[in-house]
Formats: sequence, structure tokens, C-alpha cells
Amino acid sequence: MKTFFRLTLAAALVALAAATASAQVTQTLTINAAVNARATITLSVGSVDFADADPDVSPTINASGAVTVTAKSRTSQGNAVTLTIEAPDLTEVGGGTIAASQISWAGNGDLAGGTLSNAAVTLVSSTNSGQRTGDMTFVLVNDWAYAVGAYSTTVTYTLSAP
Repeated sequence: MKTFFRLTLAAALVALAAATASAQVTQTLTINAAVNARATITLSVGSVDFADADPDVSPTINASGAVTVTAKSRTSQGNAVTLTIEAPDLTEVGGGTIAASQISWAGNGDLAGGTLSNAAVTLVSSTNSGQRTGDMTFVLVNDWAYAVGAYSTTVTYTLSAP
């Protein structure tokens, strides 16, 4: 009877061990994400103005306010990111012109300073994706030679991020 009890106890322990053992199954999931090239430019204002002033008193005129420029781009690792600005000469209804080069700006943050031109002038030159931002404070050379009138031009900002 002793032997039977031992065998029965041993069988019970094996059965208990088998009952507490668990099964484990593994599954996998693949996650895919599409990230495409993108670029966007945001300007804090749509226009700036230069008030009239006596050229002898004010040889330069500051614009009515700064323009905050935010350029965001997504591109491949190591690719160049360039933000440029250009504008045709300022014109007025009577046919007068003020050369675009009479306007310059001070830049801060990620933006370089420079002088407006009919050809593209670089504000930012960098690599890789990211956000570049800064303020531009425009200044007009105030000259006695300008014909009387209301002048305007359209400035074009171009963000390239291949």
C-alpha cells in the first residue's frame, strides 16, 4: 500500500504541474508609415508700409513692423533646404519706379539679413528637415529722386527642400 500511495502522490504532483504550466503563442504586427517631402512658409503679416519722411531728416525709413517668417520642411537626410526672397522693382501708377535694391532688411533667428533684388536672395541655407524661423525688419533708402506717388511690389518667398 505504501508503494501505491507514493505512486498516487507522484502522479498527482505531475498532474498539478501540468495543470499550472501555460502555453505561449507569439504573433507579429508590421507597422508602416509614409512620410513624404513637404514644405510650408508662414508670414506673420501680409504687407508692410513705409511712411513718408523728409530725406534730410530720415535718410532711411523703417517699415511699419517686422515680418515673422516660419519655414517648415521635410526632406531626405542630408538634402539641402533653401529659403529665398525676391521682388521686382517698386512701381507706381504714373510710371515711377524705385529699385528693389533700395530696400534691405535685418534678419534674426534663422534668417540672414540682406538687400532685396530682382533675383533670388538666400535667407536660409541648411540641410535636413526642420523648422526655421526669424524676423525681418525692412528698411527703405529715402531719396529725393523718387517721383511722387504710391509705390508697391510683391515679394516672393520660395522654400526649396527636395
